[in-house]
Amino acid sequence: HHAVLYEGQGPVQGDSKPKPDTLILCGKMVELLRPDLQHLFCHLRPDPKISIYAATHPKFVQSTA
Repeated sequence: HHAVLYEGQGPVQGDSKPKPDTLILCGKMVELLRPDLQHLFCHLRPDPKISIYAATHPKFVQSTA
């Protein structure tokens, strides 16, 4: 189980955004894992094609490109 830090305070809402620096760090860490484990964490990458977080937050993707 893992957690992603969100911007703002209070409980996570439907329009909450993940912190860009957290997803970038997660993406870098995923690259260090063995290939057979990488797929378990690929949804944390800032790529909208494989990340539920990036796919639901297009402004995040634009700011990290």
